[in-house]
Amino acid sequence: MIERALAVAGVEPAQIGLVEAHGTATRLGDPIEVAALTQAYRRRTAARAWCALGSIKGNIGHLGAAAGVTGLIKAALALAREAIPPTLHFRAANPELALDESPFFVNSETMTWPKSHVPRFAAVSSFRVGGTNAHAILGEAPASPTPDPSHPCSCSCCRRNRLAR
Repeated sequence: MIERALAVAGVEPAQIGLVEAHGTATRLGDPIEVAALTQAYRRRTAARAWCALGSIKGNIGHLGAAAGVTGLIKAALALAREAIPPTLHFRAANPELALDESPFFVNSETMTWPKSHVPRFAAVSSFRVGGTNAHAILGEAPASPTPDPSHPCSCSCCRRNRLAR
């Protein structure tokens, strides 16, 4: 599923700067999730520790069915605000995650994530024992066009009014 999401999005794993993980916070679930992410992201690069790995659950707790959409909102805001928020209360990773051998690191402080000449991407994983499994890729929004000062509003209503004059 992770590899398929990357393929459908047309994004190389090395282009992803943030993975918002499901993060079960269990000794069994988290190593399985990180192993799957590592396997998918390792297909094209052996680089280590280049992608931030976070989970909103560490910041606000488990939200049940709303956990996936909350992670999606966090990733979208990270792209919009050009900053990757910290994973609060993080002290040390579960050794079973094998983060040292993975593309991922857990950031414990806010990281700037400025725009550059290449688009920024984030990924969101949402997994559940009963199904509802998803891995979504988000890309930053394109730059807004510079408004034309002679036409301060370009909404369809104003365009129709200008044309009607």
